[in-house]
Amino acid sequence: MSIRQKGGDCATYSISTAGSENAQLPETKDFELELEGMKEAKTAKLTKGDGYALYIFDIGSFDAKTNKLTMNVDQDYYVEITKLPSDYSEDELKLEAGKELAEAGKVREASDNEKHKGMEDASVYMIGEGESLTKMYIVDEIDGQGYLFRGHNPHREPSEGFATHAFTSLSSIVNH
Repeated sequence: MSIRQKGGDCATYSISTAGSENAQLPETKDFELELEGMKEAKTAKLTKGDGYALYIFDIGSFDAKTNKLTMNVDQDYYVEITKLPSDYSEDELKLEAGKELAEAGKVREASDNEKHKGMEDASVYMIGEGESLTKMYIVDEIDGQGYLFRGHNPHREPSEGFATHAFTSLSSIVNH
């Protein structure tokens, strides 16, 4: 089965539909990231979540029980991943996003240049921004499965590196 990865090249994976643990993905994968204006090649390790797999960089950790990707040096930087039911409503999720994000500050829909690479076509991409915190609420469909990504990005030193690594990891999700 050939799967086009969002924001990336086409890669071929052998995925068995017989069981969710039979996905044949490489244990590591190289990605090109832009960090502080410079392009870097970095390797990420395959990790499995609840019905999906993704690649995690060494600066982060993934807890499969909570479906939470965190930054190792500061656990306040994180993204929670939720698989959505097939009958989810974008309108209801936008209302929920507005309420959740208001806790951080001013709520707005992300402009095209604010959307992270690999998430440009998300059906819901909202941001709540205050003086010390940016929260994101993103709904995206990956190979027919809807996902909700709740990002929590404090305004401190590691912020640029976390977002780049985290969103590259999220764009590597493959359903299994």
